[in-house]
Amino acid sequence: MSELSTIGQHGVRIDEDTAYLDISGGFVLAEVVEFHRLLEGIIRKHGRCFVIVDRRRMVGNYSPEMRRFVAEWNRAHRATSVALIDDGRARRGALSLITAAIRLFRKEELPFRIVGSEEEARAAIAEDRRRLASRS
Repeated sequence: MSELSTIGQHGVRIDEDTAYLDISGGFVLAEVVEFHRLLEGIIRKHGRCFVIVDRRRMVGNYSPEMRRFVAEWNRAHRATSVALIDDGRARRGALSLITAAIRLFRKEELPFRIVGSEEEARAAIAEDRRRLASRS
């Protein structure tokens, strides 16, 4: 059963242990913080959290404060796997800065992919879910 909501003008859907964020327009630090609070709730409830973010309609890039918050959040919390949907090569450079910062603070690898469609994102998360199940 999906829970639908919004953060600002952005769509959010929670399906059990998976969070989907559809960024539409500008994205600000307060919205990033609110989304990560939702992720914390999923982690508390399920012990894991898969994340799909569609930023194809995002205007602008992540601010330095947003990148810093995400990196610090990942120091204290553990998303299980993340798939970012992005169709612009220029924006992928900014995303690589975020992933580099996250990897500095995490001891274990964060399965993180940048993909071009929701279908690819779902497939990536399904693969990570199978990998996690096979380790258990």
